[in-house]
Amino acid sequence: ITVTLAQPQGFEVTSDLSDNNICIQPSSSESLRIKMKGTTVGSINITVEAETASSSNVCGDSPVYDGVARDAITQPLEVEAEGFPNENVNSILFCPSDEENKKFSTSYSLNLPKDSVPNSSRAIVDVSGELPF
Repeated sequence: ITVTLAQPQGFEVTSDLSDNNICIQPSSSESLRIKMKGTTVGSINITVEAETASSSNVCGDSPVYDGVARDAITQPLEVEAEGFPNENVNSILFCPSDEENKKFSTSYSLNLPKDSVPNSSRAIVDVSGELPF
């Protein structure tokens, strides 16, 4: 059997796939270990295909069957960021009536660490209004 991993978006294959031919005898099963590293966060589809080999010396003296069989499976994997969340809180108190045109505007720079996991950052803005007494 020849096993092929479709090149996944969001993963990096870290194991050597040069040995992707395995011998499976009738009424038996085998496993092929493929090591991957997530490169982005979220749900990523992984597709693996298996096909009978037309000729192979993987099974030694066992016969290679003439019939061709092929199958594939696509399975979603959920990739989560590792490490610890880093939270930065910026607070400001303002009164729009004290501002020009009675409007307030401000901006903040969000500086992400160089080693942050892609697609794992987020910003939350929470504005609360208080009525004058």
